[in-house]
Amino acid sequence: MIATAATEQTAASAEISASAHDISLLASEGSRAAQVTTDACKTLSALATDLDGIIHQFRIDEPTHPVGNLRPTPTNVEARAWRTA
Repeated sequence: MIATAATEQTAASAEISASAHDISLLASEGSRAAQVTTDACKTLSALATDLDGIIHQFRIDEPTHPVGNLRPTPTNVEARAWRTA
């Protein structure tokens, strides 16, 4: 009877150990996935910032058609030359 209990306890301990190992692997995998997601979010944020800068180079003139007239906004140098011409 004691030998049977000891065998069962050994088997249960082995199962618990295997489960703890599986949980550790899953936690590590989740951590790596979170890091990949963080890196992707940083890249997406940088791209959004770049796109915002590109979009702000344009202005909408008085609408000549339903969508309007998109034209690049002149830079300071171009604006000064344009005003003096």
